[in-house]
Order: sequence, then C-alpha cells, then structure tokens
Amino acid sequence: MATKLQTKAKESASGTALPRATVSYEEFAAAPAELRSWSACAKADYSSFDGLNDTIIQQLIHEVGLDELCSEGSDACKAFTAGFKAMTRIRDEIPASPRFQNFTLVNWYQNENGFPSWGADPDGTSVSVNTQVMPPVGTVHDPHAADGYAFCEIAYTVLKQTASQFYNSCGPTSALAALIVRSPAQAFKKALQLYYTGSLPEIGGSACPYVYAEQPGLIPFRPNQPGSSAYRGTDWCPDKEVQFPDPSSRQCQSVGLQRMWVVGMIGALEHKVHVERAGGDACAEWQTVTYPGEDIEAATNRNLAYRTAPSAVVWVCDQVVGGQSDACHYESPFVEDCSEHFPRNLCLGMLKFLWSQPDLFAVQSSLESGFSEALVDDLMSRPTMKPFFEMVSESGLTSYNFMNRAAPALFATMMGVSQHAGRRAAMWPKLCGARAAMLNLAFSALEGQPSQQCVHWTFLVQCTSDGYIIWSNGYRKSIAKDVLEASTCGAVILP
Repeated sequence: MATKLQTKAKESASGTALPRATVSYEEFAAAPAELRSWSACAKADYSSFDGLNDTIIQQLIHEVGLDELCSEGSDACKAFTAGFKAMTRIRDEIPASPRFQNFTLVNWYQNENGFPSWGADPDGTSVSVNTQVMPPVGTVHDPHAADGYAFCEIAYTVLKQTASQFYNSCGPTSALAALIVRSPAQAFKKALQLYYTGSLPEIGGSACPYVYAEQPGLIPFRPNQPGSSAYRGTDWCPDKEVQFPDPSSRQCQSVGLQRMWVVGMIGALEHKVHVERAGGDACAEWQTVTYPGEDIEAATNRNLAYRTAPSAVVWVCDQVVGGQSDACHYESPFVEDCSEHFPRNLCLGMLKFLWSQPDLFAVQSSLESGFSEALVDDLMSRPTMKPFFEMVSESGLTSYNFMNRAAPALFATMMGVSQHAGRRAAMWPKLCGARAAMLNLAFSALEGQPSQQCVHWTFLVQCTSDGYIIWSNGYRKSIAKDVLEASTCGAVILP
C-alpha cells in the first residue's frame, strides 16, 4: 500500500505541482539570488498599480507560473486573485498600515535598481529614511507604501517554494514549508493574513509590540547601500553565525515572509509563555535586528536564541498545519531511549516543555561548560522556568545536580540519533504515513554524510523505495535511504 507521502507525490506528478517551484539543490545553487524573493521582487517599481492587468502583476504571474495554474483553474490561482483583490480593497478602505509592513521596507537594492521596495520615491513622500544613524530609521507616510512588494514577495516565496531558513529559523520554517508544499493556496492566504494582522487567528495571540517596529530591510550589509556611510568599520555582519567568505556578499538577516513567519510564530509562543508563567504583559526585547558595528557576542547570541526545541515546532504545527491543539506530535525513539536511564515522566516532560527561547539558549550554552551555582540560581529565579524546576524536583535530584549531571545527558539523547536500530526503523513508516513530517536531522545528511547530532529541521516531501526527497532552505534534495535514516533523530508529524 502506498504511504500518504508517496500518494501525495504521485498526485503532484500528475499535474497539481507548481510549475515554477524550485526543484533541486543544483537549480538553487546555480542562481541563489535570483531564486530568493527578497531580491527578485525588488526589481519592480511598486509606486503605482493598475489592477491585475498591471505590467508588474502580469510579469509576476508569469515568473511564478500562475499563468499555467490559472489556465487549469487551480486553487493557487484563485487564492492569488482573491488575495490581490483583498489587498486592493484594504488599500482603499483601511487607513492603518499592515502590522508587518516594516519587514517589507527594503532598500538594499535601491542603488542597483533605482528605487526601494516601496517604489520610486525621490522626495521621501511615501517613506523617508534617516540614514545618518545606525541602524537607519524609516518613517512611513503612506500606510500602504510597501503592499506591492509584500504581495510579490509572498506570492514568489509560496509559489516558487523558496522560503529561506536563514538565521537559525529552520524549525518554524519547516512548518511553513509543510504549508507551502501541501497547500499553496492556504499558505498564501495565511501569509497575507499574517502581513496585515501580525498574527493568525488560530494562534490566539501575537508577538510583543516591539517586534513590529523593527526594520531589518533598511540596514545595510555592504558599503554601497543606503545608510552605509553611517558605519566606518568592517563588521557588516557582526554575527559569527552569518559570516561569509566575502562579508559584504549577502544580507545579515531576513526580511519579508520568512521573517514575518519566524518572528510571528516564535514571538507569539514567547509572549504566551511569559504571560502564562510570569503574569502581566512584560516583553524581553531580544528579537531585534542585527546592524553593522553591533557587539558581536550580542548579535551571535540573539541568532542562537532562535534555535527551537521539538516542542516549539510541535506548537507551530498544531496552530497552523494541524489547526488545533494536539494535532501534531514529535515522533522519535527519545522517550524509550531516555526511560532506560531516567523516569519516564521526566523524559515526557522534557520533550513537551515549552521553553522561553532565551532560557533555552542559556541552558544549551552551558551544557558543556557546566552550570555554576549562580547560574542555576538565576535560572530558578525566572518565572518562565518555574514549571521546569518543578519537574526537576520530582526527579529526586537537587537542581544543581540535575543541571550538571542529568541535563547534558537528556539533551544529548533528545538531539542525538537513537542507537537502537529497531526503534529507528519503527519510526519511518509513521513518518512516511503522515500528512506532514518535519524532520529533525543532522545537517551533514544534506551533503550525503551521515551524522548523529541533529541541528536542522526540514520537510519530508516524498518517501521512495531507495531514499527520500526533502525540502530544505528553498530547494528539494534527494537523500539516500541509509544516510537519512542514520541521521534523523525524529520528526514533528501531523498523522
């Protein structure tokens, strides 16, 4: 009997696949800039529109393959048309700016193209930018200045399936990939909803207010961009995690849908954790932008704080892929492996605990070096960690002994490939039989090299007789059966 993933692949092959979606790693590697929506959509002047027959819209329709989809009457085409009409109506009837508009203000390509993402605006009538400060600050005068760019960027990302996993965002972005691959029409609708409202109804909350004020696309990452004259140094990307052979060759942070999605999902979960455990509505401002000259350690630590535990990916999957609580779960041998050394309830509790991201970063960064008494006292004093230490107290260990003895072993087991071949083998039929599976795997598997330390999340597109096809960072890649099975710790699945 064919698995659900095999059946979905056959359906896609029969004509429902997106005609211009990025197919392979080789295609992406040949022209990464052209296949990123951030730069592709910056080539058009969005200062005016003339409905669906506008030259810009018609060019976009062709580039993302909508002309073919529309001739077939596909849901993706209907979603595109409905979305464009909704955007036009909102522009005419609602004076307020979209909640995530600041993430679509991009002037990185202005000197190259002659205009920023909001179109030709030489006098700053729509958006004026103070480039004499670092980071630069934009003031929006037209509440819908960047709607055209946002619409293009969302359509391009969804219909070409080129969502980025930049900036340690692979966990929540793997859930976005599940939406994009499984249902482009739903992904498109949710993306527009996220842009305009800053959240999604099913989430039941939103990120902290400061998040929406960030303007990452106005921060230069090389000397010839607007605002670069305000910086005299060489650390255009101060974050160690995003250093490149040519430090001025790529942006230091994401913009558009990818950033909206990651910050929207992780920010909403972070806000939820703080409100439920700390009370009130206080927000720790850590989801901020990276800028030239920023302290390297601060920039790197912010990046690393985006790394998500399986429980966070389960939460995102529940909200936006499954559509309800407990729709998704983490399928892996972890609980069985862990229960050989620790109480089963502790293993289950560790797996399901919803972390505040700064708390998780503080714990993970000390697993090798050890936890001082001062650090343990600090962690215990945090309201967001109270349920964690209540769980620890039930284990019979003191907090200090738990953090220095048990925690390293628990994290190593959770983020390591199981040593039990039978348990690993039993996992794969469930992954292939799921409606959606976000794999937690070793990054080296993408290069054909098995490894046992899982640090990357991808979306499982198809299971075949001799291997698997996965989506990662905007492209699809075939991985040999033995390599992927030896490099996967588990998966968040929608059964």
